[in-house]
Amino acid sequence: MGYCPQRPNFIPDPREVAAILEIPLAELLDPQSLGTARVESGLNLFITVPCFRLQGHVVWGATAMMLSEFIAIATTE
Repeated sequence: MGYCPQRPNFIPDPREVAAILEIPLAELLDPQSLGTARVESGLNLFITVPCFRLQGHVVWGATAMMLSEFIAIATTE
């Protein structure tokens, strides 16, 4: 997550990144983006996790935690 005056040339590492999402801040801050999802955590075990639903993607795990921390900092007066 970051800000740059011009669009950088993103080169994702496929071992680390499933997709690069460019989300407007207003969408990220929209409470409707928050929810839960049922995901497979391995060995056919499904768990319900907190997530963000952004542009048709479910963002959960460490990325969702970092986004939550960013929102907490960005919205603190």
